[in-house]
Amino acid sequence: MKKFICFHFILLLLLILTGSGLSAQKVVDCLAATVDREVITLLDLKIYRELIFLPAESAADPEKILEKIIEIKLVAREARKELSFGHEEMSRALDDLFKLKGEEKVRARMETYGLTLKDLESYLKEKWFYEEMLARRQTQQVNVTLKEIENYYLERYLAEKKAAREEARPLVEVIGEIERRIRQDKIKEQIALWIKGLKDRAIIKINQDCLKMLEREARWPE
Repeated sequence: MKKFICFHFILLLLLILTGSGLSAQKVVDCLAATVDREVITLLDLKIYRELIFLPAESAADPEKILEKIIEIKLVAREARKELSFGHEEMSRALDDLFKLKGEEKVRARMETYGLTLKDLESYLKEKWFYEEMLARRQTQQVNVTLKEIENYYLERYLAEKKAAREEARPLVEVIGEIERRIRQDKIKEQIALWIKGLKDRAIIKINQDCLKMLEREARWPE
């Protein structure tokens, strides 16, 4: 009951204190979610969808967009304990954004949402921590046994070649390729389990009514 009251108290506070949050923000549409004590608003979803995400991510439905933002925040929180972010990283992040989306379009959207450059930088910084942390975890060491390689060859590699109507090469010729595949699969699984653990330990509350507001809005054209 205390968590329920706290969640709705934050929502009420956001609606009253329209001057809080981003420096030039005039209206906070609604509270989309809370992750522990951190608030995610409808405006956050719009900014991530239109300025931060890649086109494929932006096309996702509101629930998937929110799920991704929650993941970014949790991973970035852990990354801040190990990594540092400086002026050089920020300059590169801004340059990349302007090249990807177009500086004129980005600045026009910033004006629409009342974002200052400092506001935008906070989103880019969070995204950088997320991506850098995952990149580092991609390099972690995992063991691959010969038995795993043999099983992969028999159960997956041969089936793939048969389905594609291609000639299968002997195991000795593809052992390195198969080892890399298994290693990548293991790392991906470990990262997924790690992120799931972060979510399981967090207190996450989602406001479905707020997400419906994003569904009704047209996306910013690329």
